[in-house]
Amino acid sequence: MKNYLSLSLLLFWASMIVVSCTKTGTSPNGTDQSSNNNNNTPATTESPYFEYSIGADAAVRVDCSDIAFSAKPGDVMVAVYANFVNTKASFLFAFPASATAVQAAVTGSYPVSAYSSFTNPASLKAFELSLRAPKTIGGTDYFYSVAPTNATYENKIKSIAKGAIEGTKQVYWIEGEFKMPAENVAKQTTTLSGKYRFKLLTL
Repeated sequence: MKNYLSLSLLLFWASMIVVSCTKTGTSPNGTDQSSNNNNNTPATTESPYFEYSIGADAAVRVDCSDIAFSAKPGDVMVAVYANFVNTKASFLFAFPASATAVQAAVTGSYPVSAYSSFTNPASLKAFELSLRAPKTIGGTDYFYSVAPTNATYENKIKSIAKGAIEGTKQVYWIEGEFKMPAENVAKQTTTLSGKYRFKLLTL
């Protein structure tokens, strides 16, 4: 499902991409493998993936070919909502729709933010990231990212690599690491941290 949100003030469109991956097993290196519908992707160094930890807990990793986000004609910024069905974690991520903008981006620090549904596209920033993850895998005891309190909390882009052209779209591979403050409904606090590799299909 993809929703379009109009911004009358800034006069651009942002699309929302909804992605759902289902964890299906454990790879030989101990990480989770995932599939979406009938699309199985074994864990490799080239697979898109998302990995997170809550505090000092062991990392949970989901490898999934559908961690690939495609901009549509007319987009300026793309908002992604990705949900991992079995782990019940979800993240929100934004990226520029144009190949030129992604190509011009530099590695380094980008925003982490309070977990939200990106209901205000005017506030989106390139490579912004937020996360919701349950303490118990598959549970509902969620920790939600909250607004960062200092500069040590960041989404650090480590690599932006130009890939092939698929159809009419230019592929970029984005790799990063993140650290963000989080709390649960009882106001207990912790840190969410992890890393990822995303495939972006840009205009």
